[in-house]
Amino acid sequence: MSEVTTDDTVLPIAGKPWELMLPPGWWTIPTRAEESRTSIVRLLDHTFRGTARDELVTRRIEIDRELTQAVARAGQQGATHVHTLVRPVRGVPVSATLVVTPVTIGPAQDVAEAFAHVLDSGGGVLEHGSVSLAGRPALRRVRRTPMTVEVAGSEVSRWQTGVDYVVDLGGDSLLMPGFTTLTDQVREDMVALFDAMAGTLRQRTS
Repeated sequence: MSEVTTDDTVLPIAGKPWELMLPPGWWTIPTRAEESRTSIVRLLDHTFRGTARDELVTRRIEIDRELTQAVARAGQQGATHVHTLVRPVRGVPVSATLVVTPVTIGPAQDVAEAFAHVLDSGGGVLEHGSVSLAGRPALRRVRRTPMTVEVAGSEVSRWQTGVDYVVDLGGDSLLMPGFTTLTDQVREDMVALFDAMAGTLRQRTS
């Protein structure tokens, strides 16, 4: 996928017989360095189409930096793509990403170890517990943590809300869909959207 989704779109999970649904308004960025830069530039051109280049130049630079950092982190974690929301929510432009990371655990590992392999530990946990996705046992965690981002050459503090899942696919396979947003004023809407997207997980039939 190289354009923004206009309908519900099947998102195959690399290397796994599983898939999620991306709703309209999402853009997919590959994590390979030579491809990610081109995709991010095209996304920004799409987002700011029809806007005077100097009118929102600061916001464009900010989004560029956020996406570049998110893509680099996802690649380090073993993900092949980052999916980012480009449509406003309740009229508000949002920062939101989805990274889906397949993980194979060794015989000596447990779920907690594999969980820590991809997700940072720490505070800010608002909710956590066991759930079921596609009939498979899973863990769900919601976190809200402060982070520092650079805006117009200055460091500012923002809240990041994340919804993380660890899904036991059976055998030695786990799936870790992780959602994040920096748009704090619509965080409850975003958590609801993230949970709805996670709920579309299903096993491919062919």
